[in-house]
Amino acid sequence: MIGLTAVAIAMALASPARAVEIDRLTGRWSSLDLDECQYPDDSEAAPLRIEHDADATHIGNYGWLCTVSDWKRDDGDLVGEAKACGQEGGDETFDQAFRLGLDGGDRLIMTDGGTVTALRRCPAAQ
Repeated sequence: MIGLTAVAIAMALASPARAVEIDRLTGRWSSLDLDECQYPDDSEAAPLRIEHDADATHIGNYGWLCTVSDWKRDDGDLVGEAKACGQEGGDETFDQAFRLGLDGGDRLIMTDGGTVTALRRCPAAQ
């Protein structure tokens, strides 16, 4: 599975990307090789969720949450810094840099702390 994920990420990064607004990135996102979309948000297997309100963008899932207050555009991607992210089971907070964009196949390409992840959008809830 690791090999497939690496190939999928390489293909996603090679696909042409286009400038994106944060509203196009909101919703639930699952890894390419797992179906996390089937799990509710209060489950440990929940997919990544991106929500945007008037004050900030919230990125996380059941086990962790980061909030980015300000996005900057860089080559069509959005780049932002989250301060004081939280993680389940830990009292320590941490800062996290994010780079978000869409590839040519409308997959989310997320770079956080040097890790590049390609995710597919979960279908809308019924």
